[in-house]
Amino acid sequence: MLLELQHVIKRFHDKELLQIPVWQIHQGQRIGLIGANGCGKTTLLRILQGVCEVEEGVVRRFCTLSYFEQLSQQVSYGDGRLLRELSVSHLQSMKQVSGGEQQRLRLSKALSTPCHLYLLDEPTSNLDQQGIAFVKKALQNMDSFVLVTHERSLLQEVCNQIIEIKDGRLHIYEGNYESYLYQKEEHRKYLQHRYDTIEKQRHQLQKAYEQKIKQAQKAKRKPRNVSNSERKMRGKVALRKSKDGISKAMYRQADAIASRMEHLEKVEVLKEEEAIVMDVQALNLPKGKWLLKAEGLSVSYGRHNVLKNVHFFMKNHSRVALVGENGCGKTTLLQAIVQGNPAIWKAPKVKIGRLFQQFENLKDEQSVYENAMADSVQGEHVVRTILDRLLFQQQDLKKPVAVLSGGERMRLGFAKLMVGSSNLLLLDEPTNYLDLPSIRCITKLLQNYEGSVLFVSHDAAFIKEVATEVWELREHTLYMPQDCVKSCSKKQGQIDPDIVTKRMILDMRRSEVAHRLIQASGDREVLEKEYAEIMEKLKNL
Repeated sequence: MLLELQHVIKRFHDKELLQIPVWQIHQGQRIGLIGANGCGKTTLLRILQGVCEVEEGVVRRFCTLSYFEQLSQQVSYGDGRLLRELSVSHLQSMKQVSGGEQQRLRLSKALSTPCHLYLLDEPTSNLDQQGIAFVKKALQNMDSFVLVTHERSLLQEVCNQIIEIKDGRLHIYEGNYESYLYQKEEHRKYLQHRYDTIEKQRHQLQKAYEQKIKQAQKAKRKPRNVSNSERKMRGKVALRKSKDGISKAMYRQADAIASRMEHLEKVEVLKEEEAIVMDVQALNLPKGKWLLKAEGLSVSYGRHNVLKNVHFFMKNHSRVALVGENGCGKTTLLQAIVQGNPAIWKAPKVKIGRLFQQFENLKDEQSVYENAMADSVQGEHVVRTILDRLLFQQQDLKKPVAVLSGGERMRLGFAKLMVGSSNLLLLDEPTNYLDLPSIRCITKLLQNYEGSVLFVSHDAAFIKEVATEVWELREHTLYMPQDCVKSCSKKQGQIDPDIVTKRMILDMRRSEVAHRLIQASGDREVLEKEYAEIMEKLKNL
């Protein structure tokens, strides 16, 4: 056993956040910790590490721990040795290091610390696909860890247990993420079957109850076709028995049935989602085959070429994922489209809506509901339904945007785009800051969206579920699927999956060798030679 919690209670602002009767972590457990934003995932990791106290209960640690926190502020790396070893020595200070680079450096430090149990809080935030692949391989080589992440590929490929925090309790599912989903679905089916069975019993009991009431009321009525003299002859006792005795017996039976109905098990099931009927006419969708075309697009910042002679054709009604390493120009390409670069042709009627990391489309002084309704071309019912799907409760609608978290801002910005008049959505990392329930909601909404979408993402599962095409930015140019390449300049290549895989493997090897260089105290010549060979192979791909 590595760690044990007993009768732990953690409160936040006098509200119970976590209640854990007993929880043990054993060697070999690779735990994925999931749950809605604010449910207590980070708090639980801090409790395990010992940097957060609990109001009640005991936390016992029997091992060494390494804790990787979410990136909340710039991190100092002393003399910059780590910067040099990870091939970012050309940067003058941490202010020039991107969020992805800072994350890589901090990860290198955390993962190179020998320990029995790793506690990792969103280690793939700000990382590109190569960085995520590196984290995945590192986790596969670990024996025991607790991982908080919204990256479903990690939950699927490296975890052997999923723990969901819901209503302050830990719900434990053995297996990976697909196994978790299967168990959740089976439990949902069981609850639905149980609910249907109980409702059938309730309906039968209700009918029996109503029948007994009718019989009781009928028993109290005076007999028909009986003369007054005959009634007198029957006597008072017989009359009382026929009217009161039978009636009371029927009422008692009805009361017993009502009591049985009250004691029937109450089963809560998920209600079927109401279909969202959007006013498609309000989007004024373009009619042609092509939405965007670029011929010879180039963008530079000073002497630095970000995009060079880029060509692309974007189909109408498509959902395109734009992928590539951090710093390759993905956001720059989106901005070039928004700013109307002369090398980019837009079809008539194209109206662009954008959601970038700065959330420019939100007004801090307005409420959630006011922001969503502003510029909406959809009815109030549609707006409220979409906000509800994106996990905004009724009491949240009056909150000013200024007090929202990053995840709430992302969800609201997305809702505002969905109900607006835009018919081409440009989304920059739309799953950033989001928990898994929010990502599932956004995925469903985009899958049913009538317009077109061009989005930047490093979330492989999200890309697979949403995108109809994938474009890759690499070495200042754009690589597209084969069916689109035929319509573009011959200078454009096509994505070779084998080369992409080789590049990812080499990049992971480069990171590993860099880590070994960091730890090496003696002869480093062999490692430096290996590092140089890897860099040469990357250059030649």
